[in-house]
Amino acid sequence: MIDVIQNPHYVNFWLDVHAGKPVDWAGHFQKYQAAIDFPVCNYHAALQEVFPDARVILTVRDPDRWYESTRKTIYPLSFLIPGWEEPLLWPIARFYRMVKKLVWEGVFEGRFEDRAFALEVYRRHIEAVQRTVPADKLLVFDVREGWSPLCAFLGVPEPERAFPHLNDTRMVKILIGIIRTLTVVVPLGLAVLLGSLLLTVLT
Repeated sequence: MIDVIQNPHYVNFWLDVHAGKPVDWAGHFQKYQAAIDFPVCNYHAALQEVFPDARVILTVRDPDRWYESTRKTIYPLSFLIPGWEEPLLWPIARFYRMVKKLVWEGVFEGRFEDRAFALEVYRRHIEAVQRTVPADKLLVFDVREGWSPLCAFLGVPEPERAFPHLNDTRMVKILIGIIRTLTVVVPLGLAVLLGSLLLTVLT
């Protein structure tokens, strides 16, 4: 998702994928060695066909904790920009529309707030990855396990430093605060600017 934010033209690629249009998977990922997070994780089957030797790491966690974390962080984050403000916050607004279409309206069919349904989607995804990825190419990984299984799967030595831990919930809440501020400051700033211009013209 970070790369999509930093490369706004990627939005069109993912919208084409969502629409079922033919896309150049190999060309799009030619400069990458790995891909994580949405939207890429939802197209693991297509990527397996293009990159059959790729290894797949399926991260898992307690489903209920996953739901609560998502409900309090990235879900509200995707609905902070009112429709009338979208033209003022382009291209951020295009990215948000893509997330809504691919994730909340696509993967979760507009029913993420239905807890039972969202948890079933979560479980189905895990089952689909385990069913379709060859066992020798798949690691089912809980980050609480630390470096050992991850490094063994990738065939690399374990780093000497401690396994990283980030408070993602705290960081997302900070981002929510920033975006909420922008939704107030940008329209207010434009209103002040237009008011100043109007006064200049009238006087």
